[in-house]
Amino acid sequence: EERLVRHLFGNNSSYSPLIRPAKLPGDKVTVQFSLYFAQLISVTEKAEILKTNVWLEQGWTDYRLAWQKEDYDHLEIIRVPAVEVWKPDVVLFNNKDGQFDVALYTNVLIYNSGYCYWLPPAIFQSSCSIDVRQFPFDRQNCSMKFGSWTYNSEEVDLVIGEYGKEAILDDFKPSGEWKLLRSPSRRAEDGNEVFIYY
Repeated sequence: EERLVRHLFGNNSSYSPLIRPAKLPGDKVTVQFSLYFAQLISVTEKAEILKTNVWLEQGWTDYRLAWQKEDYDHLEIIRVPAVEVWKPDVVLFNNKDGQFDVALYTNVLIYNSGYCYWLPPAIFQSSCSIDVRQFPFDRQNCSMKFGSWTYNSEEVDLVIGEYGKEAILDDFKPSGEWKLLRSPSRRAEDGNEVFIYY
């Protein structure tokens, strides 16, 4: 593993996390995105804030990080600090507190095919228009808007992941005050930008 990491990221490597992994300048990098919903922490009606604990599942292929597993003791996967790897710069656009980024830069899993898988956690406060006319039996429709902060749709093609048609609730902890009814996803293009909503 050490020999492989040195080969991919060492001093003699030309790899740079600043460079988008496109073979040609006009090529798009497809990024699969899904949302794991861990907890609905709170809904503040007066301030119109939805506070959530989520994990942002992202997957893409970086051809520069592929290797022949036969050359490295049949090693199929390595874990690398996120700062060492190019990332698609996906953020929450409708944040309410100026916290756009994830809470922890977890390791990126890199497979011998060059496929990169990143699942960082985040605690977000997003804006949510609150309608209290039916209080205390009200239903609220709050969306979270994700997109790449610096790349347009010609550079990064953000698509909904295979299991991301709805937010993934595998580790969801129910709220004592609010019930999550549904969390469908949708992809929207706006000019040369692409967003995924949950």
